[in-house]
Amino acid sequence: MDLEGNQVCKSSSFPYTNDYSAPQQFHREASDQGQHEVKVEEIESKLCELLDAMSTETTELGEFLKKERELTKELYCILRGILVHLKTSFNVPAENVTKLRYANQIKLDTEAQLVVVWPGNKVDSKPLKDYSPDVVLAVLWTIFPELEKVIKARKEKTKKRVGLLERIRRQMTTLQKAFAEPSNEGFKLVPDEGGENTHVSSTQKPIS
Repeated sequence: MDLEGNQVCKSSSFPYTNDYSAPQQFHREASDQGQHEVKVEEIESKLCELLDAMSTETTELGEFLKKERELTKELYCILRGILVHLKTSFNVPAENVTKLRYANQIKLDTEAQLVVVWPGNKVDSKPLKDYSPDVVLAVLWTIFPELEKVIKARKEKTKKRVGLLERIRRQMTTLQKAFAEPSNEGFKLVPDEGGENTHVSSTQKPIS
């Protein structure tokens, strides 16, 4: 109240502030929101590209895994036929097969069965094709040098047999010729005056 008795409002009772930064702050928030939306769109786009690439890679991986199983089975069948024919088996050092390195003994028998003896005399035996490709490759890598030696030894043994059979054949052919009767080829029978047949060369004229 002033000196004349009039009511006066106090400036302190009105909550007014002289702040000119509010519009700038609003603009900054709107800009940040726009940038955020752009980043989300970029992430979604890149994510779709990654998913497409993963889908393609997964499809190709499935095809390779299928082919790997088929080749493993085919190699097993071929190897089994070779081992059965050669009647041979191989010992495989456990340290050569990472996944079976703790085994006491590993043997590939004549039926291409991989026999694994574990500590405590526990024995696992199943066809080589039933193991993982890593195990199959490790076993093949180990036995191939020994398989080459077996094949080479079998070749030399067969070569000697073939040489002996050839020699026997030549000798028997010579004996066959020695014991063969004289051939009548080039001769014909001509009756003589007495009615008896006489051997005459086909190139010789009978005497009249």
